[in-house]
Amino acid sequence: MRDFFSRLSIRFRLLLGFGLLGSLLLGVLSVSWLTLNHVQSNAQLIIDMYEPQVDRMTRVELLMVKISLEARHAILSANDPQELADAMERIGNDRRHLVELINDTEANLSTQEGRDIMNRIRQADAVFWNLSQQVAGHAQTGNVAAAYALLTTDLVPARNRQLEHIGEQKEWQRQLMNQALADASRTIDQVKLWLMVVVAGMLVFVSFLLLRLINSITRPLTSLLNTIVEVELSGDYTQRVAVQGTDEVAHTAAAFDRMMELVEARTNELARNREHLEEMVEQRTAELREAVTAAKAANEAKSRFLATMSHELRTPMNGVLGMAQLLLASPVDKAQTQDYARTILHSGQTLLTLLNDILDLSKIESGAQTLESGVVLPAELLRNTEALFANNAQAKGLKLSARWHGAADHRYRGDPNRLQQMLSNLTNNAIKFTSVGEVHIEAFELPQLDGGACLEFSVRDTGMGVPPEKQDMLFRPFSQIDNSTTRQFGGTGLGLSIVKNLAQLMGGEVGLESQEGQGSRFWFRVYLDPISGPLESLVVRRADLDSATLLPQATEGALGGRVLVVEDNRINQRVIEAMLHKLGVEVVLADNGQAAIDMVMADGRFTVVLMDVQMPVLDGYQATARIRAWEAEHQRAPLPIVAVTADAFADDQARCLQAGMNDFLPKPIKTASLAAMLLRWQQTAKGSPECDPSAGVPHGS
Repeated sequence: MRDFFSRLSIRFRLLLGFGLLGSLLLGVLSVSWLTLNHVQSNAQLIIDMYEPQVDRMTRVELLMVKISLEARHAILSANDPQELADAMERIGNDRRHLVELINDTEANLSTQEGRDIMNRIRQADAVFWNLSQQVAGHAQTGNVAAAYALLTTDLVPARNRQLEHIGEQKEWQRQLMNQALADASRTIDQVKLWLMVVVAGMLVFVSFLLLRLINSITRPLTSLLNTIVEVELSGDYTQRVAVQGTDEVAHTAAAFDRMMELVEARTNELARNREHLEEMVEQRTAELREAVTAAKAANEAKSRFLATMSHELRTPMNGVLGMAQLLLASPVDKAQTQDYARTILHSGQTLLTLLNDILDLSKIESGAQTLESGVVLPAELLRNTEALFANNAQAKGLKLSARWHGAADHRYRGDPNRLQQMLSNLTNNAIKFTSVGEVHIEAFELPQLDGGACLEFSVRDTGMGVPPEKQDMLFRPFSQIDNSTTRQFGGTGLGLSIVKNLAQLMGGEVGLESQEGQGSRFWFRVYLDPISGPLESLVVRRADLDSATLLPQATEGALGGRVLVVEDNRINQRVIEAMLHKLGVEVVLADNGQAAIDMVMADGRFTVVLMDVQMPVLDGYQATARIRAWEAEHQRAPLPIVAVTADAFADDQARCLQAGMNDFLPKPIKTASLAAMLLRWQQTAKGSPECDPSAGVPHGS
């Protein structure tokens, strides 16, 4: 039974309980209705059975009284024959009616006692009737005295005796009725008893079912409540609710058990964490202390970097401003002028190098640094590097050498400009930190199994060396050995960080081998793709342009042509105009993009247009787009337009080419780069196959 109830839902159990109560009420009402109907039927039966009998006996009594009265009337009508005849007829009719009533009463009797009483009534009736006839006979004969004497002495007593028998019959009928009523009462009592038994039985049964039903609901709830209280008091989360079944309470208990399992697991985990809390706190404290130390170190490094950058920027700026003041202060001869100019040029190049390093670091840290795909000749890279720093090494009395451990024509696919920059940074540092001895540059290919090529470039010097405890910090941004090194040798601390990031961008790594006081060997490895086949033509590289700091005599005053310079800054106009005049080029100036459009439409006889990007009225992008649209509308040959801007990012170069410009020349402008660009486009205009004008490759960047 318990399992049966536990499998039922609480809703169904409640419906079952209400159904049982309703059934009990319906049963009680039904039994009550049946009992009342039975009592009503018995009462109606008694009435239907005994009331006619009593009524007939009453009528018999009345008829006997009437007969006696008719007999008296007959005596009084003795002298009137007609009235006497009528009285005799009425007595006869009453007699027949009386006999019919006696017969009907006797026919409905079911007991011998009743029939015996009816026999006595018949006998008394026979006597009464005989006397009545005698009285009538004396009345007919006119013997009135005899009739009165018989009436008073015999007929009335006979009538009284018959009435007594009739009263006896009526008493017997009342006894029978009382007996029937008693039987009915006993029947009602029996029905009441059975009704009480049935109701009591139904109450017991329904109470039992309700108790089982209530118990099936309250028992699991009580178990759940006891478990909750026990868990609350004891804190023992291993307690579980012993509830079986599939009803709502069982589901609630199962959910509570699952919750207790989770709480127990969390409690155990908290206990374990509490056990190791002190260790964890110490560990976290140490980590926070390290993080704070690292943050302080980074902050100090950035502070030192800012101080260093201020020093490094002010030093060449001082050279530029100082020499410019000397040039303006007093008359100087040609030799002094050239010396001051070289100092200004060298200081400007130093400033440009600093800006390029900061720009490269910004690209690397933002993830915007990209690599170009070109032909890399390791032998040529080493020769260019050696030639670039030969004067610096000679000025310090150092021996500078370079060697490629491989065939001179070995070529690889990679970014030659970035490789040249990486080698230049290492070589510049080696010469800077070496007082006596030599600096040796070398490169070789490491053996590979996957078909690719891993090249290792290294720069070895005999300088001061790096202490072991400070070697790890050299490749971090803004880091140097110490402040004294910074003051003695200068530098921003960005070169080695740039080398490391570029090497990683090429899939390689960097390293250092050094002993303090005995020199150092800095190296980096990169992964390149070997190239086989005929030698490809190479584009002009940034290092080649950087090495050409003076205008070649071969191109000075020999280019010619007519160039439209679109520049809003007056100083930049003067600088570009002076460079172009030096190259023998005619110059036309425009202050903004709209003025340039008007000049091109009015007089399109320009060899090249040098277009600044950021200008008032109309910028370089919009001006170029309108010029291209005008050329297409009038079927004019495209005029070479070269972007001249200080925006040196790759996105800026791509936007210039997308706007319709043919080439890109970054500021500050170098005379050699300007001359090379003009020469290239003059050759293009003449149909020279040396350069494809559709390539749109930026130069001098």
